Amino acid sequence: MPSDILYNEEKADEPLETPTTELGEIIPATPSAEVIISPTIVGKYLNIQSNGDVTIGDYAGGQGIFWDQSAGVLSILGGLSIDYLDIPDTVTANSFHVDVDGNAWWGATTLAGALAAVLKTGVASFKSITLDTNVIIKDMQAGSVVDGTYINSLNVSKLVTGTISSKQITLAITGGSGDSYIGAGKTDFTNVQTGFILGLDDSDGDTPKFFIGDATTYLNWDGANLTVSASSIVKLFTAGMAITLGEAVFMYSDGKVYSTDALQASMVTAFIGIAKENIASAATGKVQTFGNITGLAGLTVGSIYYLKNATQNIDQSQTVSTTADQDTFGSERWQSFTSGAGMTHISQIEVYVHQGAAAVHNWRMKIYTGEGTGGTLLYTQTLAGAAAGDQNLVYTLSAPINISAATQYSITLEDLTSNGYWWYNNAGGYAGGRSSWNAAHDAYFITRYTTARGALNTAAGTVSKKVGIAISATEFTLKDSV
Repeated sequence: MPSDILYNEEKADEPLETPTTELGEIIPATPSAEVIISPTIVGKYLNIQSNGDVTIGDYAGGQGIFWDQSAGVLSILGGLSIDYLDIPDTVTANSFHVDVDGNAWWGATTLAGALAAVLKTGVASFKSITLDTNVIIKDMQAGSVVDGTYINSLNVSKLVTGTISSKQITLAITGGSGDSYIGAGKTDFTNVQTGFILGLDDSDGDTPKFFIGDATTYLNWDGANLTVSASSIVKLFTAGMAITLGEAVFMYSDGKVYSTDALQASMVTAFIGIAKENIASAATGKVQTFGNITGLAGLTVGSIYYLKNATQNIDQSQTVSTTADQDTFGSERWQSFTSGAGMTHISQIEVYVHQGAAAVHNWRMKIYTGEGTGGTLLYTQTLAGAAAGDQNLVYTLSAPINISAATQYSITLEDLTSNGYWWYNNAGGYAGGRSSWNAAHDAYFITRYTTARGALNTAAGTVSKKVGIAISATEFTLKDSV
């Protein structure tokens, strides 16, 4: 009996009739008993083979369905629209589901109990996940958190600059597994390598240690003792005057450093160290306050070195005295002068006075910018005169004052005690200035500047101050207590 049924494509839209063959009807319209047949149905969009394979649509052209009976596989090409998906069903816990809203989940019959889920909003959750081989996680948003107790392995070279806020990094050791440390250059707690190492020494009972430096210059904390080799302390200071490399300096009351002069007790007692570089006036530079001073020359090994007297040099002067009738009691008298070429500072002022009957007079000297007392006050100092009569008053400034070359300044003098007189030349004679009482008169005065400031010597200065001991021809140990 023929088993093929041919479908008339021209009548595809007409109602199907009961299929027949030459032998008559094979599928009753109302079957009274089970009828089993294995037909082959061939059509443009429906193909049923006798072996059970079924093709619907244009599968070969990429838009259709194919059921492979022998493999038990259903293949779909093209779009598929369904309301929801439940694999294998709606009641099995180990299952996969997609609901009508587009949410997908695994491992539970409901979305709320899912072990893994991807929501339609793009939010995903998984109980655990393993990413392997060329994994890239991009564009994590602010506030994103990688949560969990352990990261099994993290390449330190991949860390970027950041801040740890109110958190701690604690080093620890698994016994016998090696040191735990942070370092650069050094890989062990020794001075063989140059660099630093901070951490725990596994070979020494997990002792915390810190080593920094090299084989000759180092600082070591071995857990019990601090060892410092060839140490020095260098600090930054602002210079109140031009300072040269190697000069001894002192701290003045204005918070600035100046070169020392052992003639002045205030400069000696305020000595703080040695300049490590040339420092311009008002600039900031390095001063070594402790340790070995190197880079010197001509030292005598084993000798103690002291601060040395500076050399006072005359810049401007008028020393002819013909008259002493300018009473300075209760009245500032002044003499202007013009600084010389190349001058940078004043270190000393000298005047010649006549003191009355009182045993001691207090004489106040000031220095102003410009001519007269209308400029900026640069300095004030008071000296006690000796017994009655003529005498020189020498004001050694507690710290040199900076001046400009070829610039006019004024010295004032006032007797705070009684009638005192400033000697002067009634014929004048000084071209760089004048007196306050007469443009043709010039008071007796001398301005000085220093050279060889901040020098050291094996002999003590006027005010003795030991600075250090020479340990070679080019180096001495800076110590305050030698």
